[in-house]
Amino acid sequence: MTLREDSGSVDSDDPLLSMFYSLLRDHVQPGDVEGVVLEIEEAIARGDKVTRYTNGWLAKYAENLANRVRGDVAWRALTDEQRLELINSACVGCGTLAKPCYCMHDE
Repeated sequence: MTLREDSGSVDSDDPLLSMFYSLLRDHVQPGDVEGVVLEIEEAIARGDKVTRYTNGWLAKYAENLANRVRGDVAWRALTDEQRLELINSACVGCGTLAKPCYCMHDE
């Protein structure tokens, strides 16, 4: 039996699973992700309904990413050319798509 057969194979159409899998496989330490998930679970257990983000521009970029992963209808309606134009217009300092950006990366 091969390692792949031993570890199992999973098929899924869940975009969140796909995102976590790619992050864990190629970019982020599993312990870091587990820590974030535990923080979120603890907040839910406390009954926290709202999260306050202190970096609004980063929060807007995260919101954009979340909407895209969820399959936001507006993002899906764009052509590949429109998507590329939007991505290329992101701030080089903080990555936000919000305009204007006030991250002051040029200073």
